[in-house]
Amino acid sequence: MQKLKIAAAFLCASLMCSIQISAQFDFRKGFIVTLEGDTIKGFVKDQTFDKLSKQVIFKITRNTDPIIYLPSEIKAFSFADGDVFESFEIDYTCNDRKGNTKSVSNRRFLNQIIGGELSLYELTSDEKPLFIKKEGQALKLLCLSEEEVTKVYDENGVPRTPQPGSKYKDSYGRKLIERDGKFYQLTDEYINVLKTELAACNKVVVDNKLPLQQKEIAALVLEFNKQCAPESYQKFINGQKNAPIGRFTIYTSVPTPYYNSYGGIGGGAMIEMGGETFSANFGMAYVIGKKDAEEEYNYKMFVATLRGNYRPFKSKKFSPYIFTGISMNATSRRVEIKDFKKRHFVDFEIGAGVDVMLSDRFFLKGEVAYPHFPNVRLGVGMLIK
Repeated sequence: MQKLKIAAAFLCASLMCSIQISAQFDFRKGFIVTLEGDTIKGFVKDQTFDKLSKQVIFKITRNTDPIIYLPSEIKAFSFADGDVFESFEIDYTCNDRKGNTKSVSNRRFLNQIIGGELSLYELTSDEKPLFIKKEGQALKLLCLSEEEVTKVYDENGVPRTPQPGSKYKDSYGRKLIERDGKFYQLTDEYINVLKTELAACNKVVVDNKLPLQQKEIAALVLEFNKQCAPESYQKFINGQKNAPIGRFTIYTSVPTPYYNSYGGIGGGAMIEMGGETFSANFGMAYVIGKKDAEEEYNYKMFVATLRGNYRPFKSKKFSPYIFTGISMNATSRRVEIKDFKKRHFVDFEIGAGVDVMLSDRFFLKGEVAYPHFPNVRLGVGMLIK
């Protein structure tokens, strides 16, 4: 039990050390734009988009004290890898298709999704409103809007006299929303806004059934800039470096089946390079097993792995994956463990894991690897951009 407590304490200490090391990289290269239009280069703290929409924490150098700026105090800020946030006074009331209404009136930093002659902005990934803005013009909200109706229809499409508490549809068969005894239909006002803003470009047509989704509208705005504002389109494309090129992780390693008999805990690091679905990984770990107080150690093990990873799901917060490859091991042993009969050996490795995002750059990692143990690995990592 005492050994287990020591191992748990070591595991927690290693994890805290990993977090502290990762925290040194919380500030990424970037800049702020003052109200006077001056650009000051430095380091911007990496936070969730919700926090970044309300304030930015900035350092001129990594060793200087951080300064907090509110949206009313600067014009914009940006990370060097391409994420841009601009300050706007926003005042809107938005509806969703379930009839929920939300009103916001405040100055916030909006994240620029697409930049150019026509730009697309998002408040945050949790607060869904999208905005578009042409150069030199005001910000325009893309949303659903409510419109009161006096003609209502039942489930069979028969006109009825509105009665509070009853369910009705509009002339298109869409459900109406009742509020204070009145009935409202939702209209796709964002379609009209897009048609007005894109009217100058006859090469791009707004589909009347275009969904109010970031992906579809971003593609439309990008196509507008590509067809009718090619210089601004190319400038935006050249500045895009948002996709991470890899992941770096520091982790603890515990060979669970042999822990009770022989002890064993250690740590390592791994680097992963590649795309969002397929990637290659190289890792190194060092494990020491110490169970007998009279012995210096029961075994020592150095493990180097080379493997391929497959991530079947694209998720902002959770990224499960499976992996397979080869494990190259060098051991120094003083006990007879079945898997340690050879001092040097190579085996296939297979396993599964998951990354849980703590912010837009940092994540927690947990995985189990076979065949030598299941070897449990827990750590903290960051995206390489």
